Amino acid sequence: MLSILKYALFGGALIGLLFLFNRNGNKTANRLYGVIVILLCIAAFENYLILTRDILDYPHFFSLGSPLLLILPPLFLFLIYSLLDRSYTVSPRKLLLHAIPYLLGMMSLLPLLTLDASIKRELIELVFYSGYGLKSSYPYSAFNIAQFVVYNWFIWKRIKGGKEKRQKKKVVALYQWSHIMYVAINIVIITYIIGYTYFVITAEFQGTFFVIFISGITLPVFYMGIRLLQNSSFFVNPEANYERSTLSEDIQRMLEESFDDRMQSTQPFLDPNISIGDLARSLAVNTHQLSQFINQRKETTFNELINTSRVDYAKELMIKNPDKTMLAIALDSGFNNQESFIRTFKKIVGTTPGKFRSREISVDNL
Repeated sequence: MLSILKYALFGGALIGLLFLFNRNGNKTANRLYGVIVILLCIAAFENYLILTRDILDYPHFFSLGSPLLLILPPLFLFLIYSLLDRSYTVSPRKLLLHAIPYLLGMMSLLPLLTLDASIKRELIELVFYSGYGLKSSYPYSAFNIAQFVVYNWFIWKRIKGGKEKRQKKKVVALYQWSHIMYVAINIVIITYIIGYTYFVITAEFQGTFFVIFISGITLPVFYMGIRLLQNSSFFVNPEANYERSTLSEDIQRMLEESFDDRMQSTQPFLDPNISIGDLARSLAVNTHQLSQFINQRKETTFNELINTSRVDYAKELMIKNPDKTMLAIALDSGFNNQESFIRTFKKIVGTTPGKFRSREISVDNL
């Protein structure tokens, strides 16, 4: 049984690598999911070594998995955000800020991680047979649980904020996968935290927690891996893709060169009556070709693209013109009325325009 779990872990790590280097579909979501899977497999492999007592043969793996739990919650947060918003990117600054607890955890473990193998074996035996040093892990466990709860609150708030958007047929799949991933990864991490906390308190390693932990990783990972092999654009709404591309290379090349330029220079989204036919005629293509280009290359739909562009434009107006009324912002951004603007803004951003403006103004005043 344990040997099967070991090979399952290696298989899970390979699937993580497939996602990590997959260049199709939602690249940010692919990479984040790949990293999460690989880190979970590393943490689970340490548990496997502890359960089989092979940790004495590979002492450098001891305590390697614990600090990984500090980086998993922010990565999980970024993953959910990138799934629900294809334009979401993780900047180095943002990643560094959220990685501070992990970096501090690694720094605190450096003396242990750099110990000689023979000394580390003696320490491992002390931990397993006498519970030596486990009480010093109480604050670490408490912080780990608190961090997990805080990030979970932000993740759930983001998913819940898209409740209205889920009613739109073309984005149902993304929200369903976000919920599935939210539940699956939560089960995995909660199981790990319970098992680790139990071990810290009692100095007894429970194999039951480990088996649940491994199953929680491998089952969804293998399923998603199969889906990835079947469809390289796994993290893209399947309804947004065409089964076969009918765009010629010349038309694709022309649209790639002219589409973004047209959106930035003439800003057609500011016209409240803009249609895909109007935009297609201005680009000298037919409606089907433009629709297919937007779905495949921009990974969205025409209406979503227009609304997102309008909301981005409205954000800039609100920041540059703090005294401008919401009605004026709405009309200047291409919306027909204030109600439609507020509803669309909340769907895309997750908060109302008023709260967004207040937050940005308060940040600028700091």
